[in-house]
This record gives sequence, C-alpha cells and structure tokens, in this order.
Amino acid sequence: MNETEVKKKVEAWLADKRYTLVVPEFSIAGNRLDFLAARWLEGGYEITIVGVECKGETHAAEVWGIANEQLGRYARYVPKLYFACSTGKQAGQFEVLCRAVGVGFIGVKPDGAELKHDPVGDVGPRLDWECYMDVRVRVALFLAFEEVFGGELRLGQDWCTRMGERPDRVHWSGNFSRSEGRCYLNVNVEHSRYMFGESNLSEILRMVGELRQEAKCEAWLNVWVGPGRRAIMPLRMGSAGLLTMNELEHLKEVSSTKAIGFSISLPVWDRNQAFGQELHRQRIREAKEVLDALYKCMGGQPVG
Repeated sequence: MNETEVKKKVEAWLADKRYTLVVPEFSIAGNRLDFLAARWLEGGYEITIVGVECKGETHAAEVWGIANEQLGRYARYVPKLYFACSTGKQAGQFEVLCRAVGVGFIGVKPDGAELKHDPVGDVGPRLDWECYMDVRVRVALFLAFEEVFGGELRLGQDWCTRMGERPDRVHWSGNFSRSEGRCYLNVNVEHSRYMFGESNLSEILRMVGELRQEAKCEAWLNVWVGPGRRAIMPLRMGSAGLLTMNELEHLKEVSSTKAIGFSISLPVWDRNQAFGQELHRQRIREAKEVLDALYKCMGGQPVG
C-alpha cells in the first residue's frame, strides 16, 4: 500500500475512535504532522489530543528514524503519538521499534487500520507545557467554533470557518494570532467589494465604535501570484475604535478594483488559558452575540 492509501485507512480509523476533530497536515514548529485528532473527554473538562505520522511501504531503519527523530520532535507538542504504515512480514519488528521509543504503532492493511501497540499513559514524558499550549489553543478554537456554528469546518493552520462560505460574502471565522498569542472570533469577508457596495458604512462605523476596547479591525490586500498562491499585504491593523469614515471610504474605493479583505474581531481567550468545554463555547457565544448586529449590517445571513 502507498502512503495515500495508508492515510485514508488511518483517517477512517480515527473517525471510528470518535475523534470529533481530525486535522490533516497539522502545523507544528514549521513541520506538518500527517494527522492531529482531538475530542473532549467525558465531563468536558479535558481534551484528549493524539497525532499520527503515516508511511506506505517501508523498512525497519526508516521506521526507527521516523519514530525516534521525527515523532520525537512532535512529542514536545502532542501528548500521545502513533506511527502508521503498511504492514507485512516486518510488522512485529516495527511494533518493537515503536515500543522502544514510546510511540504507538498502527498497522495498516487493505481491509483497514489496526492498533498494534498503544503507549503507556495518556501523556508522554517529553511533553513540554509551552509547546503543548500552542497546539491546545488551536484545537480548543476549532472544537468550540464547530459546536457553536455547526456544519463541516474549513481549516487553516491557525483559522477556521464553515465549509462552503463564499469569500465575497460576510461570514464568521475564528483565528489564532501568533503575534498576540490570542484567539479571536471574527466577522470576516475575504473579498469585500459587495459588502462595501451594499452596506450602510455610517451604521457599520457606529456599531464598531460601540464595541469594547479590545476589538480590532483589519483590512488587507490579496494578491494572487500563481495557482493557489497569494501574497497578503496589511492595509489597516489596529483598534476597531479608531476606525474612521475616511478609512472606510478609502477601502470601499480600493475594493472596487482590488481584492480587499476586511474583518472585525473580538478576543475570546489567550494562548496561556485552558478552560473546560462549556466555558470555551460560552466565550464564542458571547462574542457572537456582541458581533451579531454588525454581522447582519454587513450582509451576513443567520447561522447557528
């Protein structure tokens, strides 16, 4: 079996284990873990998070290198890790190698994936507090956003929105700002021409002015430099309370000929904060209630 086939079997295995969040190619310290999966434990006070690195046909030396070196780096960020690969006569040897470095082993055959070895305990000895919080803060955002807004998520490395949202219409999104170490709920539009052309800018400005001090307003220019590739240039970053009508009029003019993104955001929690499931949901709901009138004024349709 090749690596693509192995990944399909592993993704199905994770879904069968009732992980409510499964993120392919999850970004960790500049690298991409094949799968990160998470769910709230019973009671909703803790999140269980696991990672899986996949390989197709392989050999013992490569298994040792991936399990000991590559997954060893991820072990600072993810409490529990697994290596998955296509199994054959060397399956037993692969299991021994993974066991030696404290990594779980998932054997994959054409009929599905099977757990061959589970690491002892739910937290590995190399887990680092600060590194783990970089993962947990994003996982909590993705889980809470899905619970409040429903629907299948479209996920980036640090942001989420609902699948199928039109980029030229206003929608809800969540994001984690690495520079600030803070998660936000956003009223967001990626191509703002229609929003600026159809909305009452004076009313938008009034509503923005009534938001709490921590609210921020951002605008950016999207420049496509090739298929699936774009550069993003900030045009307006900072407090929403300092937004002026002149700025809105300028953005409206620019958006008539260029792809201008625009968002109004409220903070929901910081990187160094860890709550239970209900408080995360409550923070998202409260921010949604505050921004809901603005969302509708900008042309958003009711959801959730």
